[in-house]
Amino acid sequence: MFIVVVAGGPRLGDFLAGSVADLTSPAVAVTGGGLACVLAIGLLALRGRSFVRYDAHRPTP
Repeated sequence: MFIVVVAGGPRLGDFLAGSVADLTSPAVAVTGGGLACVLAIGLLALRGRSFVRYDAHRPTP
């Protein structure tokens, strides 16, 4: 699984960014990718509220 993620993940991202850049422009591909990352982190933060409140100085399970 590790090899699939490490070898395949960046290639898939390159393919998607290149496809979007080819259909629109490189600026749209870069901006869209950044916005997608921010949106994904926001959704994960909303879904896992305990992760957002985690305190590394006083960890609790």
